[in-house]
Amino acid sequence: MTQLSRGTPLTPLSSTPGMRRFRPLSCSPLHFVEVLTRNAAAEGIETVYGARWPWSQGFEQSLQSPPPRSRSYNPRRDLRNTRTGKPTAGKVIPEVKFVFWQKMFTARYDQRLWDQQILSLFPNASGSSPSDVRQKIYDHLELIRNFRNRVAHHEPIFSRNLNDDFSAITELVSMRSPAAGTWLSDRELVTELQFERPTAGIQPAAHSPTGAERSTR
Repeated sequence: MTQLSRGTPLTPLSSTPGMRRFRPLSCSPLHFVEVLTRNAAAEGIETVYGARWPWSQGFEQSLQSPPPRSRSYNPRRDLRNTRTGKPTAGKVIPEVKFVFWQKMFTARYDQRLWDQQILSLFPNASGSSPSDVRQKIYDHLELIRNFRNRVAHHEPIFSRNLNDDFSAITELVSMRSPAAGTWLSDRELVTELQFERPTAGIQPAAHSPTGAERSTR
């Protein structure tokens, strides 16, 4: 288990050497959980399909591909477009959409990927079966992705339960690495800043995009 202390780099977990100091509220914790999650998923995919998995025909064919006229997110097309011109999987991983990684945690991939791997990739996860853990990851990613999209598009977040959002982030990080979860909790500013949030005159957040529009982000 990687032991984290002040000054300990998180590169082995995050592959992002610059993430040593979190900015308030959302951006860095969101980035952190996204990097850890996609790296865990990529590790599982590589175990099955090899280091060149973005170019594996077997993996590509395993991905959903809605009809061309469908407005639904198309992970197969996303992968094809993203891998073009990229020399390695390491260059592809951060460029595919966040929703690509969330879609990997569906029952479609239980037998191919997760039944044999997910408990080792997320060793601190609580659940009675690999499918339970995989579903919990998917549900957390749904909450996190919706929150991330609001932040990225400068949409109001005042009416959200930010404690739930941050709990999903910290739990998912801890499922991957308890040490990383502790490191994050020790340095986050969300809890402190929650007490400073304005309350008077806050209007409910505008209706969020749903369905195909939101799923492509």
